[in-house]
Amino acid sequence: MRRPRRALLRRALWAAAVALAFAGAAGASVGGWTRALPLQAKVWFNVPQAGPFPGKDLSGKVTLIFFWTAQDPACAHASQYVKRWFREYRDRGLQVLGVISPEFTAQAGRAPLYEEIAELRIYFPVAVDEDLSVKRDQGVVSWPAVIVVDRAGFVRGRYEGVLPFDDIERFLEYLLTQRGPETYEKS
Repeated sequence: MRRPRRALLRRALWAAAVALAFAGAAGASVGGWTRALPLQAKVWFNVPQAGPFPGKDLSGKVTLIFFWTAQDPACAHASQYVKRWFREYRDRGLQVLGVISPEFTAQAGRAPLYEEIAELRIYFPVAVDEDLSVKRDQGVVSWPAVIVVDRAGFVRGRYEGVLPFDDIERFLEYLLTQRGPETYEKS
């Protein structure tokens, strides 16, 4: 009888360790939501020299963070939706930030990533994640990915791989109608 208990205990400890690891990567949790971590990128495109640093404080606006890699058809397809949301919702308080990362060594360096930004006609601020540290810090494991942050700076949605574009858009519309954290309903 001892072996099954040990196995169960071992599994429970392993599950707790994994849960703690993911919780630590995502930031502090308050009321069931996780505070968004700042985007710690050294290089940004589409940011004025004198302007504020875009990824430092993710509170005050509804923020959509779009993670993608160069020369990927799924990412290029997703970028069309993200660009449309940027155009349609920025006047209602949506902030869009991009994070582009190289998937292969041929994409490494700033020049190929900048070419991808120009080719896709991306006009929102984009962090260049040359060493994949931003992707790793945010807990993103695949491309394309979207993280939605509410006005209070809490992560309210995470989507990776095949993105549910209609669901994301409805969720953005919902968050944009909310005035402050006190009006949020837990989903």
